[in-house]
Amino acid sequence: MFDINKTQTSDIDTWVIGNWKMNGRLVHNENYLEKLLSKTENLIMDKSFFCGLAVPNLYLFQFSNRLLDSGLFVGIQDVSSEDDDGAFTGDISAEMFTEFDCSFSIIGHSERRVKYNESDVNLVNKAKASIKNNILPIICVGETKKDREQGNAIKTISSQIQNFTSGLSNMELSRCVFAYEPLWAIGSGKNAQPSDAETMHNLIRSECVKVLGEDFVEKIKIL
Repeated sequence: MFDINKTQTSDIDTWVIGNWKMNGRLVHNENYLEKLLSKTENLIMDKSFFCGLAVPNLYLFQFSNRLLDSGLFVGIQDVSSEDDDGAFTGDISAEMFTEFDCSFSIIGHSERRVKYNESDVNLVNKAKASIKNNILPIICVGETKKDREQGNAIKTISSQIQNFTSGLSNMELSRCVFAYEPLWAIGSGKNAQPSDAETMHNLIRSECVKVLGEDFVEKIKIL
């Protein structure tokens, strides 16, 4: 299990994260895991390499057991913004997920933002809950095709980042990963170029620098 209190994300050079979305069946998963483990058994999983799978909650027990001691990490696609047990029908808390050795959470994926109208305020609370329970939050930010066409891409992403830099403490931010998600390219037939990602990475970093300073931002990983 990944420990956000002992590992600095900026020290990890290579990140490979698979999001299964709403897919999988028990038998299919087992066949996949057999192939995955046979192909990765000789890989050197050192501290500079992070490889994880964000699977549907229903299959966490299956994956966490099969991937134990493999060097691969199990993650979740969403988490409750509520940290305490209570009357939150349908929610699963970060603390509950720790019982399945979950190492990371995806926060603010575009499908969650668009289809479920998730606000940045709610997402900040999800990140806080994850960090409190030693789960690494991978925070997705990005602009839509409409944002890009209307010249609002920078404004949109700046606003998203500012909500997190103002809502999280420096300590909490140092335990986050930001991931640029080019919504405008998904399903459009257009590919985001390395220069597109570099531009947005620089924007994300500059917004963080405004609040945290250059030295501190070096601790934050941007994908």
